[in-house]
Amino acid sequence: AQSLGRGCRALSRMRTRRLPSALTSGMLAVAALQRADGTWELTADLARAIGQDLAEHEGLLAGATGKENEARRAWATALALVWLEEHARDTKGAWHLLAVKARAWLDRVTAMPPAGGSWLDAGARLLTAKSG
Repeated sequence: AQSLGRGCRALSRMRTRRLPSALTSGMLAVAALQRADGTWELTADLARAIGQDLAEHEGLLAGATGKENEARRAWATALALVWLEEHARDTKGAWHLLAVKARAWLDRVTAMPPAGGSWLDAGARLLTAKSG
């Protein structure tokens, strides 16, 4: 009973702590959308979380090689990783392992972006151009 009381008090303290604003906003939204295999799906929820337009990103996939579903997941995964690097750098400790798993998946993917190269490079070029 005593250990149960300590556990409840600890949980109560955790609930009342304020998380940094980056954690309570986009980073948690992006992290919550990652699939168990380390990928993200190209969905309206992801587009909203990273402040992008879903239809535009779907259009940018034209000319990608490989299976369509794999290309969509690779593109979404690259966009999520680039967004985390750019917008949640201060909280990298909270999402670092998510990124390791995602990068490992991207290293195995056979689909290629329309312009060739890596999915991460394509995502970085696009998101950097939009923010610059």
